[in-house]
Amino acid sequence: MSEKLRSVNTKFWDDPFIEELSPSEKLLFLYLLTNPLANLLGIYEITIKRICYDTGLNKETVSNGLKRFGTVRKAFYYENYIILPNWLKNQNLNKNMKIAVTREFMLLPTYLKDSILTNGSEGLSNDSEGFRMVRECLGKYEIEIEYEIEDEDKAEKIDFNIFWDSYHSITGIIKSDKDAAEKYWKKLKREDQQKAIDNIKLYYNSLPDKKYCKKARTYLSDKNFNDEFEVTERKPKFVF
Repeated sequence: MSEKLRSVNTKFWDDPFIEELSPSEKLLFLYLLTNPLANLLGIYEITIKRICYDTGLNKETVSNGLKRFGTVRKAFYYENYIILPNWLKNQNLNKNMKIAVTREFMLLPTYLKDSILTNGSEGLSNDSEGFRMVRECLGKYEIEIEYEIEDEDKAEKIDFNIFWDSYHSITGIIKSDKDAAEKYWKKLKREDQQKAIDNIKLYYNSLPDKKYCKKARTYLSDKNFNDEFEVTERKPKFVF
């Protein structure tokens, strides 16, 4: 299993909730935050047997501890899943981590996602403040990710005219369908736009008959810049 970094604030030990726990309960709660199966979402699948094995605590101690955590809404154990309802609000995540969080949530079983999105279920304490935080964080991340991606696209998109002029300069095709070509251009990611420009000459030189060279619009719509181009080595000429 790959190594994952999990940060635990030193204020953990000053938390009134932690101070009231027994030594075995402190170990158990710390384990829930830092074990190898824990993820950025704070919701993950794990068995009681695994918890007992890793912590050295017996089944009764683990079960009673999890029951107490659920009563005070700090952690729930439901259908072999640990749910840390306040996990997300205590995290400082970058964009990629937020995307990972939303993906992990979508991979959860439907019944579990429905329970969280509808503010719990009979087994998950209906009025849990933590689940409200989970929903708010997930919604906030989706909005933030959309805005950040939009901003990146606006900042990094390559001017269409650079491609347009390069394509016709290299291929010699009579310019046409510029508006249609620009629509396909705008749909491309920045990296594909750059690739489309870089591979114009490779595409053109790969054609056995240049009369079959596509117009710019079709080159973009068919994504011919992703074709596998054969690179023919030029043999040196020797003069005797």
